[in-house]
Amino acid sequence: HYPLRRQRQMCIRDSFMVFNLDDSSTFKTKLFSNVKFRQAMSMLMNRDAMVDLTLGGLGAPTYTSVYPVYKDWIPSGMDKYKFNPAAATKLLAELGFTKKGSDGYLVDKAGNKLEFTLITNAENTRRQGYAKIIQDEAKKVGVKINTSFIAFNQMTTCLLYTSPSPRDVEE
Repeated sequence: HYPLRRQRQMCIRDSFMVFNLDDSSTFKTKLFSNVKFRQAMSMLMNRDAMVDLTLGGLGAPTYTSVYPVYKDWIPSGMDKYKFNPAAATKLLAELGFTKKGSDGYLVDKAGNKLEFTLITNAENTRRQGYAKIIQDEAKKVGVKINTSFIAFNQMTTCLLYTSPSPRDVEE
């Protein structure tokens, strides 16, 4: 008999987040179109916690859609917007979110609450874990992120053909 030997194999997988922008002039569309807002949201992504808690430490945080094994294709000076809630809070303040409402969430001077829905597919518990971490970290600085877990086909339809509102996907 031969002893069992455990082999370590590299498996390339990724998860990503997209902002479904449309061309309407709604408050949220203007917000998500703002580069500072997107940078702030990236700074609220605790990628280390995502790797540790959802992948059992078997992964690496990424900051681009290019797989880390193709490092030559990643610009060396690329901004990473690492997890930094204080810097995220500062950027959000620059956008006018300086006060919290009675519920503890940020509002601008027009009374718009900093709230949106993060949608992912119900069949993927890993992505649901990421969503929960994102939701928890955002809440700490006053950003309310609701989550909605829907069928993958419904999610891709929303990304390709519509700009869903939370009422369109929540049950």
